[in-house]
Amino acid sequence: MRYTTKYIMMQSVLMILFFLCASFIWTQEQQVVVHFDVNETTLQAADQQKLVTVAQNDRANHIEIEGYADTTGNEANNQQLSKDRALAVYRFLVEQGMDTSVVQSIIGRGQVSKYGELAANRKTVVTYTETEIPSKAKDTVVKVVREVRETAPSKKEERVEKIDHKSKTRDGKLNKKTVEALEVGEILNVSDIQFIPGRHTIKRKSQRTVKKLIRIMEDYPSLVIEIQGHICCKYRNDGLDPATGKQNLSKMRALEVYKALLDAGIAKNRLTYKGYGPTRKLVKETDEASRQRNRRVSIEVLAK
Repeated sequence: MRYTTKYIMMQSVLMILFFLCASFIWTQEQQVVVHFDVNETTLQAADQQKLVTVAQNDRANHIEIEGYADTTGNEANNQQLSKDRALAVYRFLVEQGMDTSVVQSIIGRGQVSKYGELAANRKTVVTYTETEIPSKAKDTVVKVVREVRETAPSKKEERVEKIDHKSKTRDGKLNKKTVEALEVGEILNVSDIQFIPGRHTIKRKSQRTVKKLIRIMEDYPSLVIEIQGHICCKYRNDGLDPATGKQNLSKMRALEVYKALLDAGIAKNRLTYKGYGPTRKLVKETDEASRQRNRRVSIEVLAK
């Protein structure tokens, strides 16, 4: 692949700008502490408001969530309770629109006796760094990045992929008529398969749609599909799945549907699954409805 002189020069300018901007970047560590009642994981209204501020802070990154319990009761139970408290905070942050890719860890620290009052130990601590680049420096970098991209060598495969998945994607209810109309290579959005926010657990009301998919696979024994998981929002890669501790949320959601079909007796050689993270967006995200459209499960017909 050949690079033009202009492109190489723009790359050099971009590097210099980033070094200059780095000298203006400020980073500050912040903490939010919320407390719980005895043996509880339910957040109080005042503490919810504290967490809303974190979830809606676009400058918050590298978030660590640590749950604790007091020393009353069984130590093993307190360990689980501390983890459940950390997860409760994580789920609330996700429900408020937090980008889960900035979460580095969700940990239950067990019981502690650091303070005199037991109530002070029934807590979860959210630690994050807050980073900001001055707007003028940021605007300059954005402008140069745009120019570098415009002058960069074309990546045909990536460009085709971004366009092609949209042209192949179809909306419609999951039923025999819709599936019969799909050609090999086409993709059907299954918007009725939804998950608990930030997790790969299928919502109870969505189990009916999964059962519909099972019946369709049974009625069309030659049908082969790929189950695809997608997430929304400004992720760098995939979203964090607290159950695995890895950035593989879309993959785990696709796997959950895949496993449901296997458990129902659908042959393994008729199924594959893949998590696409945020790479296959259908619409620009401007509100919750557009985010939900991108946050989806789809099926691609591989053979009929």
